[in-house]
Amino acid sequence: MRLLSVLIYFLVICAGCAGKGEMASTGVSVAQLEEIIKSDPEVILVDVRRAAEIAGGVLPGNKVYIEYGTPGYEEKLAQLDKSQSYYLYCHSGLRSAQAANLLKKLGFMHVYNVEGGIVEWRKNGYKTE
Repeated sequence: MRLLSVLIYFLVICAGCAGKGEMASTGVSVAQLEEIIKSDPEVILVDVRRAAEIAGGVLPGNKVYIEYGTPGYEEKLAQLDKSQSYYLYCHSGLRSAQAANLLKKLGFMHVYNVEGGIVEWRKNGYKTE
């Protein structure tokens, strides 16, 4: 019975979010991203982690660093070229999903959230720089 109550709660919350017109970013798995990076070395990765997290390693490839939640971060995201494709990542995928949704709201069309973030990347045995 408790499980049913929890499921109903989450369904109500999700329905509330959907009703507010919130846009969901497109998710991409780390396996998909690894293939994309191999096939297109110019792919743009947007790292939204804190500086201390970045010091511990980054995904390989062409990177943009915009620390999530810092003063002016929304303006920095808005200055990106809307014609480009962006793959956003953070530690576990939450902050990057929020940043990707912001880009979608700003009119960016090719925005992808790396599901599971760098944690999932490493868990799957992919190398960092």
